Amino acid sequence: MANVYDVRSQMRMKMKKPRTLPLIMATSINDSAIAKSHRGRVVNILDSDGNDNVIGVYGDRQLLSVLASEAVLDNLEAVFQDEDEAILTSSLTGMEMFYPVMDEHEVGHIEYRVRLIDYNDFDRNFLARGLFEKYCKENGIQIQKKSRFTADMYIYRVAVDSATE
Repeated sequence: MANVYDVRSQMRMKMKKPRTLPLIMATSINDSAIAKSHRGRVVNILDSDGNDNVIGVYGDRQLLSVLASEAVLDNLEAVFQDEDEAILTSSLTGMEMFYPVMDEHEVGHIEYRVRLIDYNDFDRNFLARGLFEKYCKENGIQIQKKSRFTADMYIYRVAVDSATE
């Protein structure tokens, strides 16, 4: 698991390329930080740029948050340097860029289920759907079914002919 400095470096590299959707950061918290009082402080620092950046959880101990600028990283860095924030900093066990989870391609298996990230933002979700559908069309990936998962999220069933697609 990386730290705030590693995430900043990774983010800068990713931001050099034009992006349509923001980056996602996964922040791991330790067992003692699961209590509501600790969770609130962690969410507050992840939302410290004035936006509602926390978009969900992944696994047992990771919070996913939108990382659209370096402001949150600046605030995290300041917290780590502040000795009065020892409780908060001890709650965080690491940060890293979040990448999609993909199952391995199984020989003879061509159908897969795809669920896009829910940005908790109608416009971003709409944009993500459009980009995904365009990608599928351009790469010969057949969308067999699109089912509404929540009010503005869908699950796709796609057919992929080979592991290279």
